[in-house]
Amino acid sequence: MHAPPPLPRHRDSEVLAESVLEDLWFGDDDPQRTREEASRTMAAAVGEAVGLKPFPAVAMRVMNLLNDPNSTIGSVREAIEQDAAIAARLLRLANSPIYATRLPCGTIDDAVLRLGQNTVRDAVAGIATMGMFDDISGIGASFRDHCAGVAAVARVLAVECKSHVASDLFLCGLLHDVGKLLSLQVGEISYETMDPMALETPDDVHLRERSATGYDHAVLGAHVLAKWNLPDLIVRVVGWHHQPVRAYDEGGDVATLVALLRVADRLEYRIRQSTEWDDEVYEDLIRDSAWSYVDVSRDVLAAMWPKLTNAHEEVIQALCG
Repeated sequence: MHAPPPLPRHRDSEVLAESVLEDLWFGDDDPQRTREEASRTMAAAVGEAVGLKPFPAVAMRVMNLLNDPNSTIGSVREAIEQDAAIAARLLRLANSPIYATRLPCGTIDDAVLRLGQNTVRDAVAGIATMGMFDDISGIGASFRDHCAGVAAVARVLAVECKSHVASDLFLCGLLHDVGKLLSLQVGEISYETMDPMALETPDDVHLRERSATGYDHAVLGAHVLAKWNLPDLIVRVVGWHHQPVRAYDEGGDVATLVALLRVADRLEYRIRQSTEWDDEVYEDLIRDSAWSYVDVSRDVLAAMWPKLTNAHEEVIQALCG
């Protein structure tokens, strides 16, 4: 398999990177017509999704300030406080089990100082994205809650494994299934008619999406995130989380993030089924090649279980409650 090219940095709103579609998202043995038809269909879906859900301007300003070494905490605080919902959720998140310090964060200044600019930037991006779907209900609400739950589990997992990608992994978790939420908005895929068991199983829904439209929620989400100017690393991980072999061939942080995200995804499904530890959880995880990037013992995972389940509940409440 040839090495995939990097995602393009050019983000002209009128141009969809068809080479990325063909090289990253579709198998080389797909008929050319199928690729072209799927590309056109997805291009329309991306355009409609971006039109329906423009990324919040306040969040974009905050992210730009946090990327600017000359910005001050005061300017960041003022920008965040322009959106009361983002400010409130940031504080709740900063005081949740995945970030909590010995002293609670009572102000935005506290959150920025204690969490660090990179973590606050990623948190604001995720909070803003989740906030775009506050009014969604039914299956959509379960998708949104799943994203928050995966982010929580992923963060705890990365910290416990002492992985340097913990901050990026939280944002990847929040955004990994944003394509499903966008698909609901544009009415491209009817999840209500799918087998309910498929919606409760990793690595199933995306196959049904491809069968129906020629693309899946991972690639749709990745292209919309690129339109929103989210970091290329996040875009790539979201796009590849159902095509891990491509990520593992790439190696580096992409491979690590995809692997840990896939483990967190499986763990979140199990936590929703039951918060009680079961040795079968471990047996299920070790069957996936992603586990080699975690490789903790059954006993260590069992010891982590209360922390994982508590973080799962708290972050869903902080971001979606």
